[in-house]
Amino acid sequence: MFTYEQFMAAIRWATTVGGTMLASYGVTVNAPLWQAATGVVVALAPFAWSMFRHTALGTVLAADNVPSVAGVIMKQTPEGRTIADATPAKPTIATAGTAAAASVAQATPQPAFSSATGRPL
Repeated sequence: MFTYEQFMAAIRWATTVGGTMLASYGVTVNAPLWQAATGVVVALAPFAWSMFRHTALGTVLAADNVPSVAGVIMKQTPEGRTIADATPAKPTIATAGTAAAASVAQATPQPAFSSATGRPL
């Protein structure tokens, strides 16, 4: 029904709303320090989470996890090589012009199916 990315976005949204509600209703106003700190962490956690998810590496990993994507071939740039080298456990992420990239280019992606209907998207 939901993709992993949609589910995680919903959790980030719920955490942001929950932290805002705690702060706006004054739950942390006359509270002990640990309760106030918890409210701050709950409010700031989605920010930190989004900072990781919206990096080049996070985007490449998300794209590589899409069922209809056979792999990701990075450009021959310092950033492209760094990302490909940072993911040794993912043979589907490779730098252009390498044997690994040739293997990724010839791979057949798995068709994406709807979890609701079981039919191809």
